[in-house]
Amino acid sequence: MFQRLVLPLLIILFTSSQVSSLELNCNYKFHTNWWAVDNIYFCEQTTSLVTTPNDIVDKIHGEHKENYGNNDVKGFRVDDKTMNYFPKGIDKFFPNLQFIAIWTTELKEIRQSDLAPFTKLRILSIWNNQIEVLEKDLLQFNTEIEYIGFGKNNIKFVDGKIFNHLRKLHTFHFDGNDCVSRQVAGNKHEVWDLTEEIEERCSDCRRVNDPRYHCDDSINETEVRVAVDAAKNE
Repeated sequence: MFQRLVLPLLIILFTSSQVSSLELNCNYKFHTNWWAVDNIYFCEQTTSLVTTPNDIVDKIHGEHKENYGNNDVKGFRVDDKTMNYFPKGIDKFFPNLQFIAIWTTELKEIRQSDLAPFTKLRILSIWNNQIEVLEKDLLQFNTEIEYIGFGKNNIKFVDGKIFNHLRKLHTFHFDGNDCVSRQVAGNKHEVWDLTEEIEERCSDCRRVNDPRYHCDDSINETEVRVAVDAAKNE
């Protein structure tokens, strides 16, 4: 009887943590007016991606412009296509990304592990999605960032001082969020003020119903503990 119960449970746990392969479909273009990055060669994803946290890109379709290849791709954009989670493994194909734009895709979260491979990243635009939480050390490995766009999400909780090390950051869109709604363009001093406002007003994790976080009301300051979820983490 014990074996009859345990074996199906092990099968369920194994399959829930399995990695799924994912194929991207790129329309390769040039963008000539994107803030600090000029005449950039980028991949625009042309189809929806109903992704899970474990999806890994193993193939990319699309015809490059003449004399261009994967190493020349500096940008990745998804616009008005469903993409619930950021697909892992893009860096294996496009190691030199400088901008990432995820617009109106129903993206539910963005994690440090998603962005860590892109150490040359200068522009991060995650606009009009469904993100509620920005996790601790989200941008630890992205010190070259100059522009951040988190406008029109549902951000309620920011875990710590995740922007303080971004010395090149001059433009920050945080408008249309729950805890703070404000944007700054082209002014490092005002950006610094905005990051301090976010730290103050978005620090209460009781705003969110996220199983990764637990708030202990028995202490004066909010203590955030990240729960281990082996089936969800890569």
